[in-house]
Amino acid sequence: MYITALLWFVSDLPTNGHVNIVGSWTICKLWAIWGRAALVYVSSCCILMRAYALDLVFNRKRPYRGWAVLMPIVIIAVVVLSYCISGQVISDHLTVQFLPSLQICYYSNAFRYASLAIVWMVWLVIFYYTVRIRRINSSFNEFRNYLAQCIIALLLIAETTVLHIAFPRYPLNKYVRVVNTAFDIFICNACVWIVLAYPAFQCMFNREAYLQRWLKKLREDGLQKAYGVAFSESYIVGQTHYASTAQLHSDYKRQLI
Repeated sequence: MYITALLWFVSDLPTNGHVNIVGSWTICKLWAIWGRAALVYVSSCCILMRAYALDLVFNRKRPYRGWAVLMPIVIIAVVVLSYCISGQVISDHLTVQFLPSLQICYYSNAFRYASLAIVWMVWLVIFYYTVRIRRINSSFNEFRNYLAQCIIALLLIAETTVLHIAFPRYPLNKYVRVVNTAFDIFICNACVWIVLAYPAFQCMFNREAYLQRWLKKLREDGLQKAYGVAFSESYIVGQTHYASTAQLHSDYKRQLI
């Protein structure tokens, strides 16, 4: 997601008018279609795939491997590539074109609305899975994390939609384009760190205690099998200290993360 976010920012530079549109920056289809739009979809679909994995494992009690992984990836790849290739072969004035007189990359209305519709569709599917994962009956329920992601993302998409409809030449306005790009950067980081901030901090500064709490929750929830963890534990009755050894089979865990 961070790689897509970085490339997304680079594509924002010409499409939002932060650079002089000369040389390779004038290849508007490259930056608008293959860069900005495609990377927004890929970044959003990374979040979607994780929500799908949580629902598959904890609600449907099915393993996240084989066709359960490959089929959604194939569907996403087909949709994104179809969008990009179609936009590339269709005439510039029907998709996105460079306007030398204004020095901007300008989207046609039909292409603008089609691009926005796809990202709305992806996030509405994410919201659907967010509602589903609220049913996860364990301490590993991530409903609140996903709900926060959905609220932030949907507000950004709504802002971008209004901006494109009400002010299609917004790159000509310095303050509007800066705010729009800042929002893009914010949503990329927020969607990652809403999930990672607490565990990353604990792993860096309180690793062993955090690991023991995680293993204890796993045992209490009966989710050893789902996470591929085999326990051999001895508990001291009436005391908070316990010794725990666990053989972590990280293949499945790594896929979820």
